[in-house]
Amino acid sequence: MMSDAPKSAPAAQRDNPLRDVADAAIIAAALLIVFALAVATLQESWNRSSIWLPALFALLAAGPFTVVAVNLRRHGDAWATGAASALGWITILIGFSVTLGGIISAGMLLLGYHGPFVYVLYTFSRLYVQLKYFMPATAYVLLAAVVWICFVLIRKTRRARRGGTPGGERRAVKGAALVWAYAVGAVPLFAMFSSWNDQRRMADEARRTSKTAETVVAIRTTLRQVQTCLFMYSTSRPRSGFPQGLDAIGPKGSRCFDSASVRTLFANARLRYVALSPDSAGHMREFWILAEPMSHDASWSRQYYADERGLVYYSDMRGRDDSILFNRSVPDSPLPPNRELLDVVDSPVADLRTLQTCLTGNQSISVARYPHELDKSGCITPRWRDDDYELSLGVYSRFDERLPGGRYSVEYRPKRPMSESTFAAYSISLRPMTYGEDGTRSYWSDELRRIHWTRDDRAATANDPLVEECEVGQPCRF
Repeated sequence: MMSDAPKSAPAAQRDNPLRDVADAAIIAAALLIVFALAVATLQESWNRSSIWLPALFALLAAGPFTVVAVNLRRHGDAWATGAASALGWITILIGFSVTLGGIISAGMLLLGYHGPFVYVLYTFSRLYVQLKYFMPATAYVLLAAVVWICFVLIRKTRRARRGGTPGGERRAVKGAALVWAYAVGAVPLFAMFSSWNDQRRMADEARRTSKTAETVVAIRTTLRQVQTCLFMYSTSRPRSGFPQGLDAIGPKGSRCFDSASVRTLFANARLRYVALSPDSAGHMREFWILAEPMSHDASWSRQYYADERGLVYYSDMRGRDDSILFNRSVPDSPLPPNRELLDVVDSPVADLRTLQTCLTGNQSISVARYPHELDKSGCITPRWRDDDYELSLGVYSRFDERLPGGRYSVEYRPKRPMSESTFAAYSISLRPMTYGEDGTRSYWSDELRRIHWTRDDRAATANDPLVEECEVGQPCRF
């Protein structure tokens, strides 16, 4: 009869349970390798690490599946079936713990919880996330595919082990035990190397960030020095105004500014200047100074501008499609971009507003009571102290508040006493600690919160002009 006829070779191969297990193990190994490549190339926390970390993951994760598959194809040992089943269960458990542990721990950190439970989950989540970044969607899909093929692998392993001999079953249990012992050693090993790599990466990033911050402070200081030299030049030559070029304040001119002293700072950048708005007699009354990177080797990625008002601005080049960040040529004009792309740096106005808001509190201006000294107001924050613990306002860029670009001294004067310790009014005067380096503007304000400024090297008064909208967080207007 046809049913008694022996099966053909291809049919026998299709019905071979051990070959099915081997095929599923090979597919799992391939998906784990693709998973490692996807995370390495798409996840921000891995794509800057050395190549050995994803390679180590692929070796530790995909290697055992490959060994089991090769053994099943060539020898069909019983221990390999137990090892395959154990590999499937371990991968499924790690996959779920990785996903749930990473999401829960990242959520706890976002909520501000830093207890020991986070770090327990952090250990399980090392395989996919370093808590600062989420795993890309592609890696989630691949992880789901790995878990699915492991379920298939377990089902096929059960089929292959049906009807086996008692001795074969014991060997399968030994193979499973061997895999579990391997996992106990391999998972902590990878976590240890991953943690070491993470610490090394964060240390490198901290060094780069610190260097960038120091460079940015030096750039802003340089712009203020050039501003100061231009102000001095204009003051000494009131009829001509600002010069046509920076050579007029250089070694061949007034010798106020030496470009050679900043040659290293501008190794991959350039400093440009243009005088504007001549009056009917040709006197220059306005100017723009631009410091900009010229290549990706520069230590910063923003354009910094300075003008005759004594302000320093920055422009984020990522907001401009003609910048070097998009591999296009740098604009040849030293004029600033649209005003909405400029932001003021090196201004103490924001901290001054914060201080005044704290002094006023919820009081009505008509009945406000101000202290005799600022130290007794309860409004002074630690960052408003310099290294000598003296009160001074540091000026920070809005994108980096670690290093101040300069410091301003604070002079508080209470007025109209109401009692021995309270006053009905006050005035605050801010001046750069070193004019031309810490700042080129001085400020004055009172209990009505009107802020006046001057670019002269003196204390500002109520007769000086009010600050521009740029300094109070509004769009720049020129």
